[in-house]
Amino acid sequence: MIQERASRMLRRDHYAGLLLMAIGAIAVWQGLTAHIGTLLRMGPGYFPVMLGIVLLVLGVLVALMGFAPPHVPDGTLPDALAHDAPGMPDTRGAVAIIGGLFAYLIITRFGGMVAGTFALVFISAMGDRTQTFQGAVVLAAVVTGAGLALFVWGLQMHLPLWPGSSF
Repeated sequence: MIQERASRMLRRDHYAGLLLMAIGAIAVWQGLTAHIGTLLRMGPGYFPVMLGIVLLVLGVLVALMGFAPPHVPDGTLPDALAHDAPGMPDTRGAVAIIGGLFAYLIITRFGGMVAGTFALVFISAMGDRTQTFQGAVVLAAVVTGAGLALFVWGLQMHLPLWPGSSF
Protein backbone atom coordinates (compact mmCIF):
# COMPACT_ATOMS: atom_id res chain seq x y z
CA MET A 1 0.00 0.00 0.00
CA ILE A 2 2.83 2.40 0.85
CA GLN A 3 4.59 1.45 -2.36
CA GLU A 4 1.39 2.11 -4.33
CA ARG A 5 0.99 5.62 -2.91
CA ALA A 6 4.67 6.42 -3.42
CA SER A 7 4.40 5.16 -7.00
CA ARG A 8 1.33 7.30 -7.60
CA MET A 9 3.19 10.41 -6.33
CA LEU A 10 6.18 9.47 -8.50
CA ARG A 11 3.98 9.41 -11.60
CA ARG A 12 2.33 12.67 -10.57
CA ASP A 13 5.73 14.41 -10.38
CA HIS A 14 6.72 13.06 -13.76
CA TYR A 15 3.45 14.16 -15.36
CA ALA A 16 3.71 17.62 -13.79
CA GLY A 17 7.30 17.95 -15.02
CA LEU A 18 6.34 16.86 -18.51
CA LEU A 19 3.46 19.34 -18.57
CA LEU A 20 5.75 22.19 -17.50
CA MET A 21 8.30 21.17 -20.13
CA ALA A 22 5.60 21.04 -22.83
CA ILE A 23 4.26 24.48 -21.94
CA GLY A 24 7.83 25.83 -21.85
CA ALA A 25 8.67 24.32 -25.23
CA ILE A 26 5.52 25.79 -26.80
CA ALA A 27 6.33 29.21 -25.32
CA VAL A 28 9.88 29.10 -26.69
CA TRP A 29 8.67 27.88 -30.09
CA GLN A 30 6.05 30.62 -30.36
CA GLY A 31 8.39 33.28 -28.96
CA LEU A 32 11.00 32.50 -31.60
CA THR A 33 8.53 33.47 -34.33
CA ALA A 34 8.69 37.10 -33.12
CA HIS A 35 11.61 39.48 -32.77
CA ILE A 36 13.46 38.69 -29.52
CA GLY A 37 15.69 41.75 -29.14
CA THR A 38 18.05 42.24 -26.21
CA LEU A 39 17.64 42.68 -22.47
CA LEU A 40 17.69 46.48 -22.82
CA ARG A 41 15.52 46.58 -25.96
CA MET A 42 13.16 43.65 -25.60
CA GLY A 43 11.12 42.58 -28.57
CA PRO A 44 7.72 40.88 -28.39
CA GLY A 45 9.32 37.44 -28.38
CA TYR A 46 11.78 38.07 -25.55
CA PHE A 47 9.51 37.42 -22.58
CA PRO A 48 7.86 34.25 -23.99
CA VAL A 49 11.26 32.78 -24.83
CA MET A 50 12.75 33.53 -21.40
CA LEU A 51 9.62 32.31 -19.59
CA GLY A 52 9.62 29.17 -21.72
CA ILE A 53 13.24 28.45 -20.84
CA VAL A 54 12.46 28.89 -17.13
CA LEU A 55 9.47 26.53 -17.45
CA LEU A 56 11.61 23.97 -19.26
CA VAL A 57 14.22 24.03 -16.49
CA LEU A 58 11.58 23.86 -13.75
CA GLY A 59 9.87 20.99 -15.57
CA VAL A 60 13.09 19.01 -15.63
CA LEU A 61 13.64 19.67 -11.91
CA VAL A 62 10.07 18.64 -11.02
CA ALA A 63 10.37 15.47 -13.09
CA LEU A 64 13.69 14.63 -11.42
CA MET A 65 12.11 15.17 -7.99
CA GLY A 66 9.87 12.22 -8.81
CA PHE A 67 12.88 9.94 -8.52
CA ALA A 68 13.72 11.11 -4.99
CA PRO A 69 12.36 8.83 -2.26
CA PRO A 70 9.85 10.39 0.13
CA HIS A 71 11.55 11.87 3.19
CA VAL A 72 10.80 9.58 6.13
CA PRO A 73 13.00 10.58 9.11
CA ASP A 74 11.25 8.55 11.81
CA GLY A 75 9.74 5.74 9.78
CA THR A 76 6.35 7.37 9.43
CA LEU A 77 4.86 8.41 6.15
CA PRO A 78 4.99 12.02 5.02
CA ASP A 79 1.65 13.81 5.28
CA ALA A 80 1.12 13.63 1.54
CA LEU A 81 1.35 9.82 1.65
CA ALA A 82 -0.19 9.17 5.05
CA HIS A 83 -3.82 9.58 4.05
CA ASP A 84 -6.05 10.53 1.22
CA ALA A 85 -8.09 13.62 1.99
CA PRO A 86 -11.74 12.66 2.46
CA GLY A 87 -14.54 14.63 0.85
CA MET A 88 -14.35 17.39 -1.70
CA PRO A 89 -10.98 18.94 -2.53
CA ASP A 90 -10.26 22.44 -1.27
CA THR A 91 -10.71 24.62 -4.31
CA ARG A 92 -10.45 28.02 -2.64
CA GLY A 93 -6.96 28.73 -3.98
CA ALA A 94 -7.80 27.78 -7.56
CA VAL A 95 -11.02 29.81 -7.53
CA ALA A 96 -9.21 32.83 -6.08
CA ILE A 97 -6.45 32.70 -8.69
CA ILE A 98 -8.85 32.30 -11.60
CA GLY A 99 -11.11 34.99 -10.13
CA GLY A 100 -8.09 37.26 -9.76
CA LEU A 101 -7.22 36.81 -13.43
CA PHE A 102 -10.77 37.66 -14.53
CA ALA A 103 -10.79 40.67 -12.21
CA TYR A 104 -7.48 41.79 -13.70
CA LEU A 105 -8.87 41.59 -17.24
CA ILE A 106 -12.01 43.55 -16.38
CA ILE A 107 -10.53 46.10 -13.99
CA THR A 108 -7.49 46.83 -16.17
CA ARG A 109 -9.77 47.57 -19.10
CA PHE A 110 -11.72 50.20 -17.16
CA GLY A 111 -9.47 51.16 -14.25
CA GLY A 112 -5.94 50.87 -15.64
CA MET A 113 -2.96 48.65 -14.84
CA VAL A 114 -2.47 49.88 -11.28
CA ALA A 115 -5.98 48.95 -10.14
CA GLY A 116 -5.95 45.71 -12.15
CA THR A 117 -2.64 44.53 -10.75
CA PHE A 118 -3.67 45.38 -7.20
CA ALA A 119 -6.94 43.46 -7.62
CA LEU A 120 -5.20 40.44 -9.17
CA VAL A 121 -2.69 40.09 -6.36
CA PHE A 122 -5.20 40.82 -3.59
CA ILE A 123 -7.84 38.35 -4.80
CA SER A 124 -5.26 35.65 -5.52
CA ALA A 125 -3.65 36.12 -2.09
CA MET A 126 -7.02 35.64 -0.41
CA GLY A 127 -7.04 32.10 -1.78
CA ASP A 128 -4.58 31.18 0.97
CA ARG A 129 -6.51 30.31 4.12
CA THR A 130 -3.68 31.61 6.32
CA GLN A 131 -3.60 35.03 4.61
CA THR A 132 -5.09 37.96 6.50
CA PHE A 133 -6.91 40.87 4.89
CA GLN A 134 -4.16 43.28 5.95
CA GLY A 135 -1.46 40.95 4.68
CA ALA A 136 -3.15 40.65 1.30
CA VAL A 137 -3.46 44.46 1.04
CA VAL A 138 0.24 44.93 1.86
CA LEU A 139 1.27 42.18 -0.58
CA ALA A 140 -0.87 43.68 -3.35
CA ALA A 141 0.53 47.17 -2.71
CA VAL A 142 4.14 45.93 -2.72
CA VAL A 143 3.73 43.86 -5.90
CA THR A 144 1.93 46.71 -7.66
CA GLY A 145 4.68 49.14 -6.64
CA ALA A 146 7.40 46.74 -7.75
CA GLY A 147 5.65 46.26 -11.09
CA LEU A 148 5.46 50.01 -11.59
CA ALA A 149 9.11 50.44 -10.69
CA LEU A 150 10.24 47.64 -12.98
CA PHE A 151 8.10 48.14 -16.07
CA VAL A 152 7.31 51.84 -16.13
CA TRP A 153 10.40 53.45 -14.64
CA GLY A 154 13.02 50.74 -15.07
CA LEU A 155 12.17 49.44 -18.55
CA GLN A 156 10.48 52.65 -19.76
CA MET A 157 7.41 50.75 -21.01
CA HIS A 158 4.32 52.79 -21.86
CA LEU A 159 1.38 51.15 -20.12
CA PRO A 160 -2.16 52.39 -19.44
CA LEU A 161 -1.71 52.94 -15.70
CA TRP A 162 -4.92 54.88 -14.98
CA PRO A 163 -8.40 55.09 -16.48
CA GLY A 164 -8.32 56.99 -19.74
CA SER A 165 -4.60 56.53 -20.39
CA SER A 166 -3.54 54.59 -23.49
CA PHE A 167 -0.54 52.70 -24.75
